[in-house]
Amino acid sequence: MTKPKGKGWKSLIKFTFANIDKIGLKNINFILPVIYDWNTKFKEGETTRLASLIALKYYQWIIKKDVYFSHDDAQEKILQTILYGASEIKEKLKEIFQEILKNNWKYHRDPYYNLVAMILVPKAENGFAGLEVAKVLPEYVLKLADLFWTYTPKKEDFFYHSSIEIEQYFGLEESHSDYFPASAFQTPIYWLLQFSLKETVDFILKFTNKSIKHYANSGFDNSVKKVNLFFDDGTTKEQYISHCLWNMYRGTGSPVTPYLLQSIHMALEKYFLEQGKLADSKTLESWLIYLLKNSESASISAVVASIVLAYPEKTFNVARILFKTKEFILQDKTRLVSEYQTRSLYSIGYGLNYQNKIYEDERIKTCNDKHRKWSLEELFLNYQLFRSEEISEEEAEKRQKELWNILDDYYSQLPDKDKETEEDKTWKLFLARMDRRKMNITTERRDEGIVIQFNPELEPELKEYSEKSIAKSSEFTKYSPLKLWASYRIKNNEKYKEYKQYEENPKFAFEEVKKVVNELKKDKSPEFYLFNHSIPGEVCSVLIKYHIDELSKKEKEFCKDIILEFASLSLRTNYQYQISDGVESAISVLPILLKEFPEGREAIKTILLLTLFEPHHISMYAEFADFPTFAVRELFTICFENAQSLLLGYLYLKPKYEALREKMRQENYAKGVYQVREHELIETFIKKYETDLEKVVNNEITYEDLGEIENLDLYLLKRAFQLIPEKTNNEPHKEIAKRIINAFVPKILSDDREGRIDYKVKHDFLQKYSYFVLNLPQDEINDYLKPFVDNFNTSETIADLFQEFIYTEDILNTYDNFWLVWEYFKEKVFEICEKGEGYWYIDKIIKSYLFATVLWKEDAKEWHTLKSIDKKFFKEVSQKIGHCPSTLYALAKLLNGIGSSYINDGIIWISDIIEKNEDLAKKELESNTIYYIENIVRIYIYKNRENIKKRTYLIQKILIILDFLREKGSVVGYMLREDII
Repeated sequence: MTKPKGKGWKSLIKFTFANIDKIGLKNINFILPVIYDWNTKFKEGETTRLASLIALKYYQWIIKKDVYFSHDDAQEKILQTILYGASEIKEKLKEIFQEILKNNWKYHRDPYYNLVAMILVPKAENGFAGLEVAKVLPEYVLKLADLFWTYTPKKEDFFYHSSIEIEQYFGLEESHSDYFPASAFQTPIYWLLQFSLKETVDFILKFTNKSIKHYANSGFDNSVKKVNLFFDDGTTKEQYISHCLWNMYRGTGSPVTPYLLQSIHMALEKYFLEQGKLADSKTLESWLIYLLKNSESASISAVVASIVLAYPEKTFNVARILFKTKEFILQDKTRLVSEYQTRSLYSIGYGLNYQNKIYEDERIKTCNDKHRKWSLEELFLNYQLFRSEEISEEEAEKRQKELWNILDDYYSQLPDKDKETEEDKTWKLFLARMDRRKMNITTERRDEGIVIQFNPELEPELKEYSEKSIAKSSEFTKYSPLKLWASYRIKNNEKYKEYKQYEENPKFAFEEVKKVVNELKKDKSPEFYLFNHSIPGEVCSVLIKYHIDELSKKEKEFCKDIILEFASLSLRTNYQYQISDGVESAISVLPILLKEFPEGREAIKTILLLTLFEPHHISMYAEFADFPTFAVRELFTICFENAQSLLLGYLYLKPKYEALREKMRQENYAKGVYQVREHELIETFIKKYETDLEKVVNNEITYEDLGEIENLDLYLLKRAFQLIPEKTNNEPHKEIAKRIINAFVPKILSDDREGRIDYKVKHDFLQKYSYFVLNLPQDEINDYLKPFVDNFNTSETIADLFQEFIYTEDILNTYDNFWLVWEYFKEKVFEICEKGEGYWYIDKIIKSYLFATVLWKEDAKEWHTLKSIDKKFFKEVSQKIGHCPSTLYALAKLLNGIGSSYINDGIIWISDIIEKNEDLAKKELESNTIYYIENIVRIYIYKNRENIKKRTYLIQKILIILDFLREKGSVVGYMLREDII
């Protein structure tokens, strides 16, 4: 990799710094590549200091003037340039951080938000620039982390922000997308541990204690309880423990914990696993004991247990502490069981986003660690059986006695046999498996060596219990084929055909699901529930959707009751969505259920309406309300009147629902309670608006009841728009759609940063809008495009709009409609390009309009919506806006990909653009422009070598391109020119 060399660089940067006020903000694109290039290569020195100060000055101008950049990466490069020189402008950064902390600036609209975000969300794509600050100012990074990560109750600008996400149960700000997927590399914590160990460990302990205490007191997870740790000095420590807390550092707990907390714990584990290789026993143990003594959360103790399992010979004194807490041994066994599915969990979505690869790879690599196959139970026994060369026989015997004392203490606490519970018997099995004194050890010689078997000696009663437990555990999974069939069938995965016993005999599936329901009622064990609780919802949904005609009336009734039970789960206390938990499937078949059981209309429609009100996200890209939305759209094809009443009911009642939420939120806030429980809100709403709900159920609500919907919140309007069928002739639908579009367009095209729209709301609207428009009759398209055409400007939203239309057309293939849309916008695009790319986002709009921002497959060389006749469009584009560098880039990229069939004409377009716009040779081009042009001209010359030499016109056109490439320093251009002359 080349580095900037020579006095010229230093002189230019020094000159720029001295004259920065004269150079001004408008000339940033000239100096930014220079200072960015320098600071990416040199992190120290006077020139680095000046480059960072120049970048900081520009950034402060941006904040003051509230402006955007036309190039997407311009602000990011400014921030990187500042941060790369952190060591040289340390005092200046201190002043900024002190100001941020003093004013509690932590939100998107606050000064320096993006600067701190780059520090707290280190990303490979920005070169981990923020870590330079972590290196020189770790104490400030930790203070900023505490400010930005800790939840601050506030009055929300948009009601949908007032819903409780999982982060707020832990007292954290919503940041699920920032730290997804969880990884040791997702926060600066891993590096801070290396730069400032004691301070960072103390931060982790304090921050975790605060978060877990908040979670325990939230009442969200009733399984959280307190346990005691017992230390050698006679002191004790109370910690909160549960399945989700113990498994936090692996990201496998349930309920799911915030990605931020997972990432912090993963970083702590990774650091000590690496240091454990080098550290001596005394040092490592002192740190691990420090963690245990100062933590109020077993999530930290679980990390300590992992280090102990990895380095058992170095950490016996720590292990001994862990062994004295029974719950740690039990929870770690559960963690061990879940390790078998951890790799699969980490691999979900692997490769879909290249920017996540570093995090996904880091997590998957941890699955190869040998100590993952062990738990505290096995370690307890191993200490009694084996010793390394470093451990003397005397020390090994001493350890044995200490462990036996722990076991004897546990034995003494066991209740009398007549008072034993199932849990007591299970714990006795653990004790038997951990006690060397009660172990019958046998050996067997095999081809691969000697196999040692450890057989615990069990009392007859306990042995019988053990055998029954083993038999029972196999019972947990006996319905797995039924579960898999239903799961595959509802998703229309071809694998469902492998389960012929159910697919060819749905009656058998029905009988099996009845057994599951009965056993779930009888069997209270968490294991059976975990394996089988979703089966009734999934199977009954499949039977109703695909085999309803084969069921008797009684069987249909049974399935209906199960489906209604599952579909309404989200309306109950503390429900948290889990993939394939039966709820999504149940909601999806409610339209079929309504057709089959019209007398159940009240329950079915109430569930659909109230689940539409559900505000929670279930992933970065999806919301729970998407499920009933799909169901209502399906209902339009089954029973239009019922679906219509739900659409109108949503628009009529959702504002009242959110007004009630706000009222309850304010009342709770006055009491010091910072959340509104959804089930309490639902109960209050149903009582207060019973009459209105009846109108929706009875299809009595009308379009005229809606009032001025244009003034409603955009999130609400977006959801209503999504409910409307994409192909509709219904006049109220069209009126509602127009009113929603008219409400959205001015706001999403506005450059008012104070009223900025949530990205997902805007994206969902544009996606629905593109589907809706491309499905319209051609004579109606203009009416729905008019708001965008009339308000057309150079905002980023216009570029997003074009991109969304392309993605939608790729799916729908509505050739004529698509090009009609493109023609409507053509003159507007030409108009904003008249003066070049001097305004924000014009370059992005051009690239989007010319198909250059879509992530086409690498081998895509054609597209169904680009036909021979469409060449005239691109020729006109090259003539009208060829003076814009982005046009040259977009056409060159097109000819390399989906427009490769146009290459013969494309060479002429490119040549004409270069010839008629001589200043392009001096302008800064889009990245990869030269690369794309080199590819085109090389392919063209290879295929048309003889033809080129015969036709003077062609060789002249080619030489214009090759001379342009030479001026841009292209070796390929030089060589090709020599080749054809």
